[in-house]
Amino acid sequence: KGFADGVGEIARFNQPCGIAISMDKSCLFIADCNNHCLRSLSLADSSVSTIAGKADEAGYVDGLGQEARFRNPSDVAVDSLHSVVVADTSNHCIRKIDTQIVLFNNGRGG
Repeated sequence: KGFADGVGEIARFNQPCGIAISMDKSCLFIADCNNHCLRSLSLADSSVSTIAGKADEAGYVDGLGQEARFRNPSDVAVDSLHSVVVADTSNHCIRKIDTQIVLFNNGRGG
């Protein structure tokens, strides 16, 4: 339990919920529910990094990387265009991450 980017056992999550594999099968995308972030795990070197959201800062904000805010993301999927689709559960909406931009996709949000 906790939050840390890093390699292997150094990385920490707080209730990881949904997992999806990238189209090229190089990494996993993980909804880190109680850290309010979307994380990636490289299958080549086991490194974990945060792609969107900021740990312990829940909210609803579209933006790049740590500027984006989620509230308890619970699942992820990858679509045919390589975008990551996120179930932003407590914001009651579906969001899309495309080219490192978090976009409002469906639902009211907030």
